[in-house]
Amino acid sequence: MKIIETERLILRELQPSDAAKMFELDSNPEVHKYLGNHPIHTINQAEEVIASVRNQYITNGIGRWATVEKSSGEFIGWSGLKFISKPENNQVNFYDVGYRLMPKYWGKGYATESAKAALGYAFNTMNLNEVVGTCHEDNIASRRALEKCGLIFVKKFLYKNELTCDWLKISKDNWRNRIKLMPFQHEFRDEVNQMVYNIKQEFDLPIPNASYKPMEPDWYLVAKINEKIVGTVALIYQDGFAVLKRMYVAKALRGKEMGVSQLLLNQALNACRQMNFDTIYLGTMEEFKAAQRFYEKNNFIKIAKEDLPNYFPNNPVDVVFYKLRLNYGN
Repeated sequence: MKIIETERLILRELQPSDAAKMFELDSNPEVHKYLGNHPIHTINQAEEVIASVRNQYITNGIGRWATVEKSSGEFIGWSGLKFISKPENNQVNFYDVGYRLMPKYWGKGYATESAKAALGYAFNTMNLNEVVGTCHEDNIASRRALEKCGLIFVKKFLYKNELTCDWLKISKDNWRNRIKLMPFQHEFRDEVNQMVYNIKQEFDLPIPNASYKPMEPDWYLVAKINEKIVGTVALIYQDGFAVLKRMYVAKALRGKEMGVSQLLLNQALNACRQMNFDTIYLGTMEEFKAAQRFYEKNNFIKIAKEDLPNYFPNNPVDVVFYKLRLNYGN
């Protein structure tokens, strides 16, 4: 069962059939350098590890996931969340984010990528308030990966009376606040254009006809993470209705777990309410299937082109249209 798909990885439930690869991972002394130097020695031990994790899926509702490289289809290790029910650093009943990858996949950013996806799942799907991450005090690469995800160092602690480790954590508010929203500014234009160009390349879309001149938006917002633009949304105000435009999110930040798309849409809906619009329309391309599902989950209703209002600023490439009536009673 696939849980999450990122730009380069698939995170899914561990299966009994993963035993051989799990043995390859956990029998490697290099992998256990910062874990107390206790590699496993038999494939039966790997099978027991997988069985334990699968039991956690049932008893705790969560457990580490198999991490698969999309380009090769190869099992490269595990990552994800774990519910810790035994005392650790004088804490109990908390959620930990972690990862363990085969050495040949180190240095590619996979630990950070998978951990970010897991944190998105923790805060946006499970609605957790806090997640902890730990690593050996000498494992600089692992600590750097956790810090890139927004975790903050709290203290050192002794793990199992054996290893001196770093204890880091991140709250739901800090995770969500990592996304900075700001009005579009002229100096953002080149970076936004590059993001949109990348999306068009991703879907193999044609370059728009030079004769088409889109209307300038009345309200235009960009989303940034670590000072990099990762999404945009805009509104055009018409007589009696608003039109959602320029809803773009960078590939690596899409999906419910990342939270960028929903945050941008929520801001647009709030702007419409503040302007007393009760109806929003939008058009999108046939190729954007995931976007269509996203709008439908947010109560947009698909309509025919003939049902669009007069003065709807239609992009010629848009062939799928939606309408949303805002509920002021909520």
